[in-house]
Amino acid sequence: MLFNRTDFDIKTVVNNIQSGSWALPELQRPFVWGDAKARDLIKSILNGYPVGFLILWDQPGIEKSKQIGVISHSYSSPHELIIDGQQRLTSLFAIITGAKIIDEAFAERNIILSYNPKTDVVEVANEAFKKSPEWIYNLTDIFQTENLYSYSKHFIDRLIEAYEKSGIDISTISKEDEIGKLANQLSYVKSTILNYLLPTLTINKNADEESVADIFVNINSGGTQLNQSDFILTLVSVHYPEGRNKIEEFCRNTKKHNPDPKKDIYNPIISLDPADIVRVVMAYGFKRGRLKYAYKLLRGADFDKKGEISEALRNKRFDDFRIYLDHVLDRNNFLEFLKCVNASGFVKKELLPSINNIVYAYTFWLIGRYDFKISVSDLKPIITKAIFFFNLTSRYSSSFEGLIENELIELDDLSKTTFDFATYFDNIENTILTNDYFNITLVENLKTSSNKSPLFLTYIASQNLLDTKVLFSKPEISTLTSYSEWINGTRKAVELHHLFPKQYLKNKGYKNKEINQVANYAFIEWTTNMDISDEAPSKYFNSLVSSLSEEEIKKMLAPHALSLNWQDMDYLNFLDERRKLMANIIKKGFEKLNS
Repeated sequence: MLFNRTDFDIKTVVNNIQSGSWALPELQRPFVWGDAKARDLIKSILNGYPVGFLILWDQPGIEKSKQIGVISHSYSSPHELIIDGQQRLTSLFAIITGAKIIDEAFAERNIILSYNPKTDVVEVANEAFKKSPEWIYNLTDIFQTENLYSYSKHFIDRLIEAYEKSGIDISTISKEDEIGKLANQLSYVKSTILNYLLPTLTINKNADEESVADIFVNINSGGTQLNQSDFILTLVSVHYPEGRNKIEEFCRNTKKHNPDPKKDIYNPIISLDPADIVRVVMAYGFKRGRLKYAYKLLRGADFDKKGEISEALRNKRFDDFRIYLDHVLDRNNFLEFLKCVNASGFVKKELLPSINNIVYAYTFWLIGRYDFKISVSDLKPIITKAIFFFNLTSRYSSSFEGLIENELIELDDLSKTTFDFATYFDNIENTILTNDYFNITLVENLKTSSNKSPLFLTYIASQNLLDTKVLFSKPEISTLTSYSEWINGTRKAVELHHLFPKQYLKNKGYKNKEINQVANYAFIEWTTNMDISDEAPSKYFNSLVSSLSEEEIKKMLAPHALSLNWQDMDYLNFLDERRKLMANIIKKGFEKLNS
C-alpha cells in the first residue's frame, strides 16, 4: 500500500522535528510564510478548525535532506521526510520552541505572535504589544514556561501596577483569583495547541524519489501553495541536486554579500529567487515560456508520442539543463547584464515595476550572447533599451507566458546576426512607442495616484538617464546620485514632495485621489521639504527661487516637467499640463537610449 494513515499531536510533531527525526527533502522550497499566516494557523487550531493533512515519506537514513530551525538535532539523518506541510510545521516549531528559522531571503528570524488573555486574541507581535501590560508579547513564553502559575503571578503583578499608575480602580480585583484564572487560561491554550491532532499520511519507504516528486506535485497542483516553477525545482532536486544547490547559492548571493569576491554578485538593483532562475533557464535554453510544458519536458515527455515518458529523453534534457544553468549562473554574464539594467535608469530595485521584465531581459541577453554570438559591447545597447521598454509597457507583468513563448520561437527562426537581433526588438518597440503613444496613451495612463505605477517609475528612470538635478537642491544633486548613494541619516537624502502641498489641497476640498496624483509629485531634498510645509505653491516657490533669473528658473523646471508659472495655475489644469510634460520626459529618456 502506498500510504499509511497515522495522526500525530502537535507536541509529538515538535519533538520529532527537534530531534531531527523529521526533516525536509531537498525538493522542498524555502519557508515563505509571513507571520500573519502563522497567526491564522494558531487561530484555526484554537478554534478547532481543520488545518489540512501532513504527508511524510518513510525514508530512514536518507542523506538528501535539510532540517527545520536553526538548532542542533539529535539525529544525524531523519527517519521521515516532510513532503507536504513544511510551512505549517515550521511555523508551529518556531512558535512553540522559539527557534529561529531561515526564510526565503536566507535570513535567520523568529516568528513572534502576541496573546491578549483579556480578549483571548492572538496577533502578530508589534512594539505596542511589547509595551502593553495587557499583552503577552511572545506566545512562545507559554510553551517554554514550566510553572504557569508563577508566570501568571508576574503578569498580574505587572498589570495591576500599570492600572494603579493609570488611576484605574482595582479595589474589586482579587489578585489571587486573577492569577488562578490566568494560569488556567494559559494552561488551556497551551494544551489545546500541543494536543491538537494533525491527520498524517506516510508514503511507503519503497517509493522512489521521482515517484515522491510526482506525488508532491500532484498534492499541490490543485491548491495555491506552489506554482509550475516549484514543480520543476522538485525534478531538479531529484535528478540534479547539485544544480538546485547552485541555484539557491546564486539567489542568496543576489540578496547579501558573499565574503568570497569571486562569488559576490550582491547589488542594489536585482535580487532573484529560484523560480526566477528556472524561468530564465527554461526560456533561454529550452525556448519554453509556458512552464507547465517545461515541467513535462524535463520529466522526459516525448511530445511526438502523446507525452510518453522516456528515461533517455529525460537524461538528455538534464544534460542540456546543466549547460544552460551554467550560462545563467555565470557571474560575468550576470554582472554585465546588471550594467544594462543600471544604464536603463532603473538604478534601484524599488524602481523596478516587475521582476519578470528583468527575468526575460536576462533571457534575451543570454540568447544574444550564445545563440546569436553577439559581442558584449554590441549587445549592451540593445538590451538596455529593451529593459526600458519592458518596464515602461509592463510587457511581462501579467498573462505573459504565451507572449514570451511566441517571441522565443520568432527569435529562434531568425538568421543569427546582430542586425537581425537588434532589428527584431526595434520593430516591437517602434510599433508600440509611436507619437500617439507618447502624446495620448501615455498622458492618459499617467492619471494615477500610485507612486508604484510602472509609468511613474519609468519617469524617474528617465530623469536618471537625463541626469536630472534634484529640484531646488544647492549645490545641485543629480537624481541618479540620490538614488544610488543614500546619505546616512534618519531621513533619505531626497523625498517625494507634493508640489501642491497635501494639507493646502485638503483645505480647498480636494480628495486624496486627486491630491496624490503622480503628476503632483517631485523629488526634493528632505530639508527643503521640511521648509515648504503646507504653504501655497506660489508662496514657497517664489521664496525658493528669488535669487534666480527667469532663464535659470526655466532651466531648473524643464527637467521636472514643470512650466514657467506652474505655481499660479489652477490645480486640475496643472495636472493635465504636467502629465504631458512627464510623458515628454519619458520620451526623451527612450530617445537617448534609441540614439
